[in-house]
Amino acid sequence: MKVEVLGCSGGKTDSANLPSFLIDGELLLDCGSVCSVLPLKKQLKIKAILVSHAHFDHICDLPFLVDNFSIAGEKINVFASEKTVELLKKNVFNNSVWPDFTEIPDKDAPVLQFNSVKEGEEIEINGYKVEFFKVFHTEGSMGFIVRNNKSVLAYTADTSKADNLWEYLKLRGVQTVITECSFPTERKKLADLSNHLSVPDFLNEYRRMGGIEKVYVFHLKPHYREVIEKELKNFDAVLLKEGDIIEV
Repeated sequence: MKVEVLGCSGGKTDSANLPSFLIDGELLLDCGSVCSVLPLKKQLKIKAILVSHAHFDHICDLPFLVDNFSIAGEKINVFASEKTVELLKKNVFNNSVWPDFTEIPDKDAPVLQFNSVKEGEEIEINGYKVEFFKVFHTEGSMGFIVRNNKSVLAYTADTSKADNLWEYLKLRGVQTVITECSFPTERKKLADLSNHLSVPDFLNEYRRMGGIEKVYVFHLKPHYREVIEKELKNFDAVLLKEGDIIEV
């Protein structure tokens, strides 16, 4: 399983792209920056999109990607929780903010197909087995366990303190995880208010990840990247940057 890090930052600057992770060129985890990074031909090779939640940094390029599929006469499937689908329909694809591509070119054969999934559900998507699990961020937020015949990857997307999440992932055979750390120690209060992890809480979670071989960290706020890097320099977790390739 090859994972291209199209974007992994918790904010957008001229050098920081919003979260998008592309598996084997065809399965997209979140849609923050895919149109900003991939050429059109590669965009159109994407078979399905998993959306963790409806915050704008995770869906920023979704309207433009769907538009590109529409112009090319192609279809695209989006998988997300019922709440996330509801928010995307109500607030984005509503014919006011953006066209409702679930009715274009017509209701019977739309460009955009939303698929609501439930916590604990496991389905097959284009040859991958994908299991959806609850994370602790906003209502309807989900992470994904993605499997092929050789590899297992878990993506928590945005999450705060995780209860028994790591024990659950280890029981599911996960050895590689992409998870978040958004703020340095000095901004712990802001992290708590926004249901993100600051360095102290990330380290508490990290200590509970024993048995998971590879821990990749994303969603660092660009303003604080250097500070977070210094605070985590003595730990084995890998802080992702745009353009990285993860081999699982």
